[in-house]
Amino acid sequence: MSTGNLQDYSLHDLFRMEVEGQAQVLTEGLLVLESHPASAPELEACMRAAHSVKGAARILGLSAAVTVAHAMEDCLVEAQQGRLILGNLVIDALLGGVDLLARIAATPAAETAPWMRADAPDAERFRA
Repeated sequence: MSTGNLQDYSLHDLFRMEVEGQAQVLTEGLLVLESHPASAPELEACMRAAHSVKGAARILGLSAAVTVAHAMEDCLVEAQQGRLILGNLVIDALLGGVDLLARIAATPAAETAPWMRADAPDAERFRA
């Protein structure tokens, strides 16, 4: 999708584009963090990407996406503060969160009702 004139896109289209861009930042950053779990620049970039997705999801009322992005953001903040070490299992879980956010974003706007609930089963499983 070209981003020529943004006014031609729905909020849902803009959300999808935001998630696509931030998913790339998250995936690349998480892959670096796999071998350098305390890399401050990567932790900051990933935390900001999760925060950005959370805000975009909140605008659309996609509560499940807010739940997932918020859990990712909290995890990354814990790592920034040295209270959590991002081992392989945590990185894998965060990458799973990226995949879930991409799946939510790829859902056609008319079919997003299940993602409007913070307690959507997939979001709850991720948060757990």
